[in-house]
Amino acid sequence: MTTAQARPAGWKNYDDFAAGIATNRLPASDALVGQTLALQLDGISLSLSFEALHELAWPETGALAGSGRDWCEAIEVPPHTSFIDTTYASRPQHAMTVIANTRTRRVLAVRSRIR
Repeated sequence: MTTAQARPAGWKNYDDFAAGIATNRLPASDALVGQTLALQLDGISLSLSFEALHELAWPETGALAGSGRDWCEAIEVPPHTSFIDTTYASRPQHAMTVIANTRTRRVLAVRSRIR
């Protein structure tokens, strides 16, 4: 039995969900370009320096110590609050999402690892 045969009629696959997913998405923002966010997270010190619209330099100390310059996307949701996604060329199985408010200095950081 093939995957197509095993899938019930009308069920979508991953490509079906991805089609048009960015249609209603907010545009990337350059509001953080030229700024650096210094984050102190549970046993990790991470600096996010926004070099260009989709470019982030990051040195990190702690469990996953390293540094690099990688792709990122920052979207300003309300003023002073950015939703930041980044992927790492040196860590292809890792990604991080940060929601940061530059006025209140509150941050939520979520690191993902694809196994």
